Amino acid sequence: MAVALNKDNIPAPRGGSWDASTIRGNKARHEGILNNRLYIGEASVCKIGRRYHPETGEKAVFSTDADAEMKAFEELRIVPQEVWDAAQMEIEKRRRRTRVSGNSQSARRSKHLLSGLMHFGSCGHPYVKVGKSRFGCREARKHACENRATIAQCLVEGRTFKQLKHLLLAPELIQNFEQEFHAEMQQLEGEDTVSALKSTERRLVAIQKARRSIMTAIEHGADFAAYSARDIELIAETKALEARLADLKARQAAKARPTPDIPALFAQAVDELEVLLGSPDTVAQANEHLSALIRSVTLTPDPREEGGLAIDIKADLTTLRAATGIGSDT
Repeated sequence: MAVALNKDNIPAPRGGSWDASTIRGNKARHEGILNNRLYIGEASVCKIGRRYHPETGEKAVFSTDADAEMKAFEELRIVPQEVWDAAQMEIEKRRRRTRVSGNSQSARRSKHLLSGLMHFGSCGHPYVKVGKSRFGCREARKHACENRATIAQCLVEGRTFKQLKHLLLAPELIQNFEQEFHAEMQQLEGEDTVSALKSTERRLVAIQKARRSIMTAIEHGADFAAYSARDIELIAETKALEARLADLKARQAAKARPTPDIPALFAQAVDELEVLLGSPDTVAQANEHLSALIRSVTLTPDPREEGGLAIDIKADLTTLRAATGIGSDT
């Protein structure tokens, strides 16, 4: 239906193009054309409240669900009840069919590495998944954009990473990484990790002994409630000490290792970045990290480019540059 409305150049309720969510909406909130009960003369009243700041006049809208109720206004009805009931039965039938098949739309909306970052350069709208492994302009799917060019997921991700790696391998970033590495190693050399390890291990042994004493007392009839708060404190301290112990051991091992080839180490880390971020198990988290690093991935038709699309990324290296002591964005 959304495609047909867009083909006929019929504007959406708030302007722009139609999409499925405008029609389908949300059943619980009575939103969307198929779930808007106002069409059958029913309206939810006292659903929200408004208050205004006495000085600035600023309006605040808040929910008043406890006072909300559905009222009938027959004069507002524009859809016969039998048509509405038939539509609701069909919606429920399709919902049951989806649950049985296990092929729900929400299940197909899996997170991808560049989700929310890609858009078409001409119309400015997002590039979204249009097949099992291809992306295309969202508005083109609704016939609201003339751009029909799609691109394979592996190709757009690979070319994006190629540009990103070029930015990350800038000489000033490598230089600052090397400076930070040597500063860290100098700090490690000045630390007495051996003494810190011994004192941490002694404290850990003492806590373990204290917890055993608590367990023994409870086994001999002591009231658990009297000891539970202290036991919780000891468990928390145990976890903190174990984490510190692991950190100290890692720092001690780092002191014993020979100084690596820093530029080569940095380049290797960047080369492995695509593989690490592309793991299916961590793709949602990887997308969050990339969203902080990449402002946008713009795709524009260009027959000279692989896949028929030119790709331009705008990266925001502020966080990375701040960590390495470099100033501006890229």
